[in-house]
Amino acid sequence: MALGDLQTYLRREKSNEENTYTNLRDRVTMLSQHNCIGFSHQISHAMEFIEGKGCVHRDLAARNVLLNEKLVCKLSGFGLATDVLDQREYEKRTQGRLPVRWMAPESILDGVYTNKSDVWSYGIVLWEIETLGDVPYNDMSTQEVIESVQDGYRMPKPNTCHQDLFSTMELCWSDNPERRPSFQKLTKILQAVLDGDEMTGYMHIYEDPR
Repeated sequence: MALGDLQTYLRREKSNEENTYTNLRDRVTMLSQHNCIGFSHQISHAMEFIEGKGCVHRDLAARNVLLNEKLVCKLSGFGLATDVLDQREYEKRTQGRLPVRWMAPESILDGVYTNKSDVWSYGIVLWEIETLGDVPYNDMSTQEVIESVQDGYRMPKPNTCHQDLFSTMELCWSDNPERRPSFQKLTKILQAVLDGDEMTGYMHIYEDPR
């Protein structure tokens, strides 16, 4: 995977092309909004496959997505992954270093991991992509993140982010895991955007969480 991990790639592009989205008329850049939506779609599609196999990733983040020279994404970082095919959820019973800034509230507070907690993490990945690799909750300590998320705080919309895409992030960050969309539904949303359709017309997919 010649371009390394997605987080480093995004940060490198941000450094090379400051304000990439607003300068497209004046500068030639390898990265575009279409590329970013493409990354989001590929990651969702890969997680749809993981979900279908009955596995929970538990460490979905831009640093755990690898890129080849054609900007094709591959998931990595499966060190925390677990097979939940024969159980509805996975409860972590031992403590260790955890990726708190990417974790759902039920994972932080109760040690419970499901595909829906992966969806929360995917929302964080969307935010990483739209900010070109910023650190989530970058002005907070880890403890402040835990307390703020528990109190209902969610990160604000990135400046260059389409409102409908931010609405998707917010749905991924629902307090109720059952209200979060499946990866299958997320893949449909992102595919519609790649096809050039208006995102708003597909938001009804989220109305029924079943």
